[in-house]
Amino acid sequence: MVTCRRAPGENSGMTSVVEFLSAFVLFLVILTAFFSLAQLRVGIYEPDVDTTDRASIRALQRLTESEGYFIPLNNDGDLDAVNATTDWHTISANDLSRGHVRPGLGDGAGGLDASRIQGFSNLTPEVVNTGLGIPDEFTVNICITVSDSNDVARVGVQLFCSGALLDLSKVGSSSQRRLSMGGEEVQVNVGVFDGDMEIGTLMISEVYTSPTGGGPEWVELHNSGSFARSLAPYGFGVEISGGNFLGGLLDENEVVPGGGRVIITAAEGSFDWGGASNVIDVGVSGWLAFGSESRLDREGAVRLTHSDFGSLELREIHLVEWDETAELLVEASLVPVDPNSPRGEWTINNSPSPGGP
Repeated sequence: MVTCRRAPGENSGMTSVVEFLSAFVLFLVILTAFFSLAQLRVGIYEPDVDTTDRASIRALQRLTESEGYFIPLNNDGDLDAVNATTDWHTISANDLSRGHVRPGLGDGAGGLDASRIQGFSNLTPEVVNTGLGIPDEFTVNICITVSDSNDVARVGVQLFCSGALLDLSKVGSSSQRRLSMGGEEVQVNVGVFDGDMEIGTLMISEVYTSPTGGGPEWVELHNSGSFARSLAPYGFGVEISGGNFLGGLLDENEVVPGGGRVIITAAEGSFDWGGASNVIDVGVSGWLAFGSESRLDREGAVRLTHSDFGSLELREIHLVEWDETAELLVEASLVPVDPNSPRGEWTINNSPSPGGP
């Protein structure tokens, strides 16, 4: 007969192991609870990603859940809350830049308002960033697209799209929401990124050198972007001799809407400027002329310049030159052959269209 006996101390050893495992499990439970309560991530913590996540969600909510508002400034430069309005989309780009705007696209009934989306082109990216609470070190990207419609041709149409360059961003987040708008479904995408912003270009789009009947010379600029832009950093010049230009900075108070056209002329007067969004009279400065006088001679050039933030140096961004063929320009203008490539070849246009495409 074989008898099995436990070795002395075996019970106490097993008890110690069980107690250790129980204590370790309890430690893990407490540690997990601590991380949860402290809202910390186990692994690599990326504060910028966390910031852009929260910023994009908050911006999307502000943009889609309210109608927005505009508070103008009074004569003392303070916010005039008494004259605040929710109809911000009916106000000009110039006025919107001189006040506080909270952009909102809501229609007040849970959907989107098409007129407010159209009015978005009157806002500069700086105004949008501030109004949506985007942190200073980041920029916003907003795309509004028709996602469903009874008209198949409308599906995929972008109602607005501009902002930060996604390809050049290292950190960023996006939030999306789909809402109804006039029988269609529209997707609103709001992204917050650390990359530079692409808002289109401001270029010379038409030059009228030979006015008749006492009319003024004029030059048209086109903002190809979706966002509005201030003319504060832009300059304009007319060649007077051998590479010397007469001109200077444009009106810093002028803001050009997205897709808008600016007329620079010698006399604003009562002339028909078509659909021009802005008309700037430089006749007093002598940059352009009207009547029998002329600044835009048979052989000449006009240029557009730009100064970077914090710099006093003006760099040339667009130059349009012409030669003696300008003699053919009586009651005609110069326009780019391809309107989408104003830096390319130009040609004579026998039907000048100030303020129009």
